[in-house]
Parts: sequence; C-alpha cells; structure tokens
Amino acid sequence: MHGFYGRILFVDLSGRIFRIETIPDEILSDHLGGKGLATKLLIEGNPPGVDPLAPENQLIFATGPFCQSRIWGASRYGVFTKSPLTGIYLESYSGGKVPEAIDAAGFDAVVFTGRASRPTVVSIYPDGAKFFDADDLWGADTFRTEEEAKLRFAVAKGGYRKLGAVVIGPAGEKMLRFAVIENDKWRSAGRGGVGAVMGSKLLKAVVDKEQPQLVILGKQSIDGDNNQTGQMLGALAKMAQGTFASKVTVDGDKVNVIREIDGGLWRTPGCRRLKRLLESDAQAPCPS
Repeated sequence: MHGFYGRILFVDLSGRIFRIETIPDEILSDHLGGKGLATKLLIEGNPPGVDPLAPENQLIFATGPFCQSRIWGASRYGVFTKSPLTGIYLESYSGGKVPEAIDAAGFDAVVFTGRASRPTVVSIYPDGAKFFDADDLWGADTFRTEEEAKLRFAVAKGGYRKLGAVVIGPAGEKMLRFAVIENDKWRSAGRGGVGAVMGSKLLKAVVDKEQPQLVILGKQSIDGDNNQTGQMLGALAKMAQGTFASKVTVDGDKVNVIREIDGGLWRTPGCRRLKRLLESDAQAPCPS
C-alpha cells in the first residue's frame, strides 16, 4: 500500500531479541495511518488490566504514510502505550528530524515489550535492531544522552543519511508518571508519562538510522578534491564504485552504470544489493 512499508519491528528487551512481521494491505487500509495501526497493535497485544509500568505493557513508536513527504506538518512520530498517569490508552506526538529517521529505517511501527536486565540503548536498522549496554548513561540528562547515543551507537557504526534518537532523562528513569520522551534537543512526546514507560523497561535511548544504498557524487565533488572523496567514501562504507557514469538505470534492487569510452559504451552490471557509489558529470541522466 502506497506510503507504507508493510513491516513491523517487534523488540523484546527481556531477551534482547527482535522479529520482523509483514502487514497485509487490508490491515493498513482498515487502520489508516500510524495511529490506526499502533492502536490496533496496542489493543490486541496488551493483556487486559496490565500495569502501565509492567514489562507486558507495549511501548509503540509509529509514523504515518506522509512522513518524509513534502506535506506540511507530516514529519511527526507517535508514541502509543497504556498511560501510567491515567491508566488508559495514551497517544503522544513529537516532531523534528527524528520522525524521518524512524520512518527511513523501513518500519511502519516499532513495538517494545519486556524489561531489560540493565540500562540499554537499542539501535534500529532496516534489517532489525542491535542492543548496547548503557550503564554509564543511566542518570545522564537528555542532552548528553542524545548526543552520546548518536555518536557511539550510530555514526561510529557506519555512514547514515538520516539519524535520530529518542531518549529519556532522570525523570523517566525514576518512572515519574508525567515523564516525557525527548528528541532533537528540545522536542518532546510529552503527554501521559510515556517517558516513565520507557524508563520502566530500562530503555535509555532508541537510535534510528537509514543506511543509504546509492550515493551519487557530481562533477564539483570530483574536481574539487582530485577525485578522492568518492574513493574514500566507497572504501569506508564498503560500497562498490561506478566512475565517470554517463547513464545510470535502476532495475529493482540493481543499479546499472554505462560509461562512454573511445570504443563505444562500457556497461557495468548492477550490484545485487543496490549498494553503490557513483561518480558522474553533473549533466549525466541519473535516476530520480
């Protein structure tokens, strides 16, 4: 269905395991938007009468089908859970750059259950999740936590085009029933105590990131540094290179590069996983 990925990431903090499930189109059409899908997951997945601070209470992050579009106000993410403040259904929203990072990871929703055995940071990738110990961040404020989480658990792991972190501070750790979840320094999912639910799971931060599969460098970037940027970036990101491209076509998960040489055209077959760095004259036709 257009605007959706058709995938949900389920993260079990108790066992430090995850699974990815696909969503039929009929469910997405019947429960439109991130709110509709997350509400369905919460109602069906939460045990009746569950304590909001119990491991079984789900903490769900979701984005809508217009996230990353040019529609004004569409860059939002929602947090859905059972409120420790009111004891009923809770939805809380925030904006900034993080919604696009969550959406770019390739999931319509990320569902957290369980309780970690120690303070934990979870990094979300298109292929799933990774878990990191965060004992040294427990007690840190949200500013320090956000910066260190992105630096230590995302940027250091590879090159990513969109990166964001949602975090809690001491209030969430102490499970104050009005604690918030913070992102982008000063933006907050501030309703109903979502930070307390995150703290009850010993979940200090969630880092979301997208790994780019195709990078295109134009003429200025090639001429400006004697053709070194592409070589260095390709080596660091472990990306195949296609140089001096005069035509680029994408076929499914493959990208094909054609170069003009003295003897005619030189075709470079597409790589299997669409992970390639291209260097091209600025006027060369590139895929949209």
